Amino acid sequence: GGCYRANTKTVEAAARENEMCLDSRDALNSGARQVSALRQLGLQSEPKFDVMVFAPLRPEANYWDDALKELVGAGVHSIVVNRPIYSDESLYDAYVGPNFMEQGEAAAKWLLDTLAGKEGDKNVLILCGNKEDELMLTRQEAFEKVLAERPSLKIWRKVDGNDTALGGKEQGEAIL
Repeated sequence: GGCYRANTKTVEAAARENEMCLDSRDALNSGARQVSALRQLGLQSEPKFDVMVFAPLRPEANYWDDALKELVGAGVHSIVVNRPIYSDESLYDAYVGPNFMEQGEAAAKWLLDTLAGKEGDKNVLILCGNKEDELMLTRQEAFEKVLAERPSLKIWRKVDGNDTALGGKEQGEAIL
């Protein structure tokens, strides 16, 4: 969605500003395509990339370990962003990402502040990401916990947007 495009634009602007060669690939929400692109770009000779930055769709080590070992062997550094992976930390150089519990709490507190002083019961629709995503579930749990502090806010419905802009758009349109 818009958040991912904004992130991409920020990275592209920083690369231009620092005169860096940047190649960006969309894995089309496929962990296998993401690993394939990581290997292809990380191991190619022209242009040779020194650092691979990736936002993993899946956290499981079995997706990443072999590719990351190949990158380490080729002298390529790796930075994991947005969500952690469950690989041996010696296979990548850094993780930069949010605290998902804090994100959920912050979103709920914003909603509570926005509705402060407004009387009457309010219904809340939660548009979820991938139901199998542990981090999304952590964020949602924190959101719901804070929301429970205000009994006048009731979770009316939770719908699965499949963690994609299109999925969220389709669910939102169906509900409206």
